[in-house]
Amino acid sequence: MRITSFVARLGLLASAALLAQGAQAASQLVAFGDSLVDNGNTVDYLDVTFPASPYYQGRFSNGPVAVEYMAQQLGLSLDDRAVGGAYTGNGNRLAETNPTRLSLIASTGTRQQISAYISEKGGAVDSQALYYIWAGGNDFFTNPTGATVASAVGNLAADVSALYAAGARNFFIPNLPDLATTAPSLQRDATYQAGARQLTLAFNSYLNNAMNGLETQLVGLDVQVYDAYSFLTTLRNGYAARGFNVTTPCLVTGATPSLCSNPSQYYLWDNVHPTAGVHQAIGTAMATAAMPVPEPEQWALTFTGLAVVGFMRRRQQRQAA
Repeated sequence: MRITSFVARLGLLASAALLAQGAQAASQLVAFGDSLVDNGNTVDYLDVTFPASPYYQGRFSNGPVAVEYMAQQLGLSLDDRAVGGAYTGNGNRLAETNPTRLSLIASTGTRQQISAYISEKGGAVDSQALYYIWAGGNDFFTNPTGATVASAVGNLAADVSALYAAGARNFFIPNLPDLATTAPSLQRDATYQAGARQLTLAFNSYLNNAMNGLETQLVGLDVQVYDAYSFLTTLRNGYAARGFNVTTPCLVTGATPSLCSNPSQYYLWDNVHPTAGVHQAIGTAMATAAMPVPEPEQWALTFTGLAVVGFMRRRQQRQAA
């Protein structure tokens, strides 16, 4: 019994080593970006509850956002610097739509978040951290043209380069979800939706090329561009197949506001932001994607442990027979 118990524990420990690999590979998760990443920072800048209930604790959704789920799955501490409305470069869309109080966040673009972070760290950031940047949607909401593709991707490349110069080496950058699936786009005609989708695809293609180029130029740089577009498209199609609502938001704001009673059966929380269920699904998928490939010796440990367990079980079965 003692041998069997020991071998079983060996197998479990060997398997767990693979899952723990992601947590061991990075010291922490540091996040920048817009409302898809913001875990309550907009509230801190404005010193008021915004977005207010029924939004969840300052998130632009009804629960935690994807990067929070990702950090939890990886077992990493999260340092989230993202601010809702942020552009890829300087500036914040929210500040422009309501300049009275929201001007307090005018200097919270993704580039400004990163500059402030580097300055706070004295010019040298944690080289073992995983740096997460998810932004771009606000650039297109303000200027939905082809010119924005190049400028937004150029901004993200500059963002990565700035962090690299300060010591960062490992990056996780999700691409853009389909802009044609936001509520405002869905209220337009097919031509508009096709244009929004084409802009998304162009941005994502440029992003891949830009990050590949940076990896060639900057020694030791590792950038993982995560395909959020494909994951969310598949997830949304799955929601639709199950009869969930993928066209109108759970929370309707404006002159006649309303709130659905079953947000878990909605893809959109508000006009442009996904529900917590969507955030959880993609955050979990991101964590899986961020797991490094185990070294050969780790695979050997795992398979050895599992093989020994299998051998002992077969031996016990033969003895019982």
